Amino acid sequence: GLLVDGPGWRWIFRVNIPVGIIGLIIALLFLKENKEEHVGRFDIVGFILSGAGLPILLFGITKGPSEGWDSALVLGSIGVGLLLLAALIVFETRIQEPLLALRLFRDRLFRTTNIANFMVMGGMIGVIFLLPLFLQQLRGLSATQSGLTTFTQALGMIVMARVASRLYPKIGPRRMVMAGMALTFVLTVCFVFVGLETSLWWIRAIMFGRGLAMGIAMIPMQAAMFAQISRRDSGQASAISQTNRQVSGSIAVAVLATALTERTSHHVNALAEKTPEAIQNARLEGFHDAYFIGALFAVVGLIAAWFIKDEDAAPSMNPGAEQP
Repeated sequence: GLLVDGPGWRWIFRVNIPVGIIGLIIALLFLKENKEEHVGRFDIVGFILSGAGLPILLFGITKGPSEGWDSALVLGSIGVGLLLLAALIVFETRIQEPLLALRLFRDRLFRTTNIANFMVMGGMIGVIFLLPLFLQQLRGLSATQSGLTTFTQALGMIVMARVASRLYPKIGPRRMVMAGMALTFVLTVCFVFVGLETSLWWIRAIMFGRGLAMGIAMIPMQAAMFAQISRRDSGQASAISQTNRQVSGSIAVAVLATALTERTSHHVNALAEKTPEAIQNARLEGFHDAYFIGALFAVVGLIAAWFIKDEDAAPSMNPGAEQP
């Protein structure tokens, strides 16, 4: 917010240059070298298919809200992206040294936690996309004021991180992830009742509560995800997990942007008299509908969490257990 209101929005990207340089220096000075005994051959086919398929698919998804989901550009991009990813799955599951070890999804716990993680990350990023639009477009807040309203979610996650880490060995991932998803759904639905005059402190409280709820879910989910993964496959599992998180955010933003656009148009077109006040209220209803759709991500995550088995995560619940 300070960057947008100050030197300009381009500095959101430029600020990464000094941060990246600092990170590079720290890495060179303090990171220890780690060499694998057997690195395998470079999977050029997997590299090409994943490097082309995923960006093309995400391009089509992100263009959907602005270009229309029935446009040739969007349908063509999504179709080509899906075909390339389908080819990637077929190829990667048939070679011994794949770029992405998709065989890891055969593990029940890794598969289930990744589905839940997809939903919790999608719900988190989706609401972070919607709320600043609401605060700045409808409430007239500056980017800085908007940032000072939304950042409390991060505080909630920080507060819950240590608590969830201590509860995890005693309670286990299944109940914690389910509780976190249920609370996330309830708190996200609270935005349906946020209006143009609602106190910003109430909005900050909702965001702080969402941070607590997501902390309850995300900490045990991340721990359980790697419980059955061997050290040899940990790098592959981490790559899949990170890709999953990035894709979920992109898809959630595209879905909620489309929902916001379509529902706002519906409410505006349904008005008998299109006065400025009526249009403003119709836009508010569009946001309410989009928030509710965003809350449904948590419902799907809750369903996925139901299938998590605590016994599968036992190695991660026992700090003294040796990793396979």
